Amino acid sequence: MKIEASLADELRADGAGARKFAVIVSFKDSEGVQVLRDLRVEPTTVYQSIAAAAAVVTAAQIEAMAASPDVTSIELDQPAAALRKR
Repeated sequence: MKIEASLADELRADGAGARKFAVIVSFKDSEGVQVLRDLRVEPTTVYQSIAAAAAVVTAAQIEAMAASPDVTSIELDQPAAALRKR
């Protein structure tokens, strides 16, 4: 599934669909960022070394992105950690 599990859980919890979600969208290639622009979404970051972009989007926009053959995955944009804190 293109929509990562924790994002899918957040979408289900947002019953009214009014919330916006900070996400990372991965594409088949760097031209895939056009999917966001076609949905009138301005990326907050477009990554140069990987085919991905960060954006703040609605549930409806997530569903539209997931339907695109150019999108490979959509996940919550969360802080990354290399090691678990003790």
